Amino acid sequence: MASEDLNRIRIRSAKDVDKQFGTLLSALREPALGEQIRHLEMDRSLSGLRDDLPRVEIPRELEDRDKDLLDVAVRRAGFEGPLYDLMMNLIAHTPGTKEYDFCRGFNYNPEIFLSQALAALIISVSPNLESIAFPEFSGTWAPPSESGLVLQAFIEHANANPTQIPYLQNLRTVRCLSNKAVALSDERFYERYDLLQNMKLVGNLPAIESLIVNAIDDEWVETKLAPSSTNFKKVAIHHSIYSSSNLARIIRSCRRLEEFEFSIGGRAALGGSSASFDKVDLLNALSFHTQTLRVLDINIDEDLWDSPMLDEIDDYEEEDDQEEDDEEDSANWKKVFSEDYQVLSLKELPALTRLSIGIKLLAAIARGRAREGQPIETPITVAEILPPNLEYLRIRGYNPGTDPEYDAQAASLIERSRTHLLPRIDGLDMCIPNGKSVEDPDNHPELLWADEDWDFGRWK
Repeated sequence: MASEDLNRIRIRSAKDVDKQFGTLLSALREPALGEQIRHLEMDRSLSGLRDDLPRVEIPRELEDRDKDLLDVAVRRAGFEGPLYDLMMNLIAHTPGTKEYDFCRGFNYNPEIFLSQALAALIISVSPNLESIAFPEFSGTWAPPSESGLVLQAFIEHANANPTQIPYLQNLRTVRCLSNKAVALSDERFYERYDLLQNMKLVGNLPAIESLIVNAIDDEWVETKLAPSSTNFKKVAIHHSIYSSSNLARIIRSCRRLEEFEFSIGGRAALGGSSASFDKVDLLNALSFHTQTLRVLDINIDEDLWDSPMLDEIDDYEEEDDQEEDDEEDSANWKKVFSEDYQVLSLKELPALTRLSIGIKLLAAIARGRAREGQPIETPITVAEILPPNLEYLRIRGYNPGTDPEYDAQAASLIERSRTHLLPRIDGLDMCIPNGKSVEDPDNHPELLWADEDWDFGRWK
């Protein structure tokens, strides 16, 4: 098998499953082949998953040597007891045919389970694996030995024992794919996606750095992440609607955040809803990373809640389950509402060198309004609150001559640029549009963001 075929492995279709099973056997016979694998994409979502395990009908024709190699590989990957039996049963057979579930109204595809088993074993023989792309593939309704979610069990074991396993030691980048299934996803709309669950699943791996995801919302987010609990340094969430409170949880969960990007737009919101975004959530979370954050790209002006904060902390405590990270959230909000609390200024981010931000959000931060009923401070210019070591600034949403406040703020930035305190500014002469949700996706499909083919090139 040519080396270029091994650099990137895809498991998308039934044809891919057969092809990559052959790749697995080749890597087991000749381990040096597994060392060539750098990227893995498993695009087989849980659409059609039922509570019962799949039928396995036709035994694979395997030589005794290959059966022995598979046996060793399954054990080496950490599968024991019922999970070992399940793995051997899955990989030693071809999956059963699709069944139609009349109660739920969609096809049930046993290939999902084989794809998970195959992906787990390919990962286990790929010591140089750098990046993975996958949809949501974990569940909480039953243990993996009963639900068949063997990849979930495999990665959970690795994440819990990051220094005691021979695989996933070099994994740096994770791209979370949409589910791409009619039952779970409509590409006109933001997809309901528990990103925190995937972060928790892989966030403790030793070399993990980057997380990339597109076109999601947080309608179904249930997972809780404790502060400083993941190793992610670079997070990019684009074409999505996520509330500022959940984004704050993501930011705080990183032990050392260096780059953070978030943008809305390119999809429609189910029911026409939008996620509320409060600047205080963002600034409070960024205060965890004042010495490390180098790049900040926030494109949320269309969803920005630019009004005084509510007086009562109880209004923010929407979660009533008493998990530890809820207590952490409560403690953070109590800090925000204390008499001596000062909202973080962008000026207090000395490591920040690149900032992309909407004029509405930047002006709101400059106003520094903290609580309804408090007098607004003497207006300051946005130039006064910029990070001291900023090298590049992109302003979105500014149309010269349409808003006196924004014109004054733009003038302050131009003056700063003239004094060479800011080498480069974009977005003052020509408007850079803000991201915006699509209101009528059926009549304006050209406004929809289209997912491109997978690409791991940006954060290598």
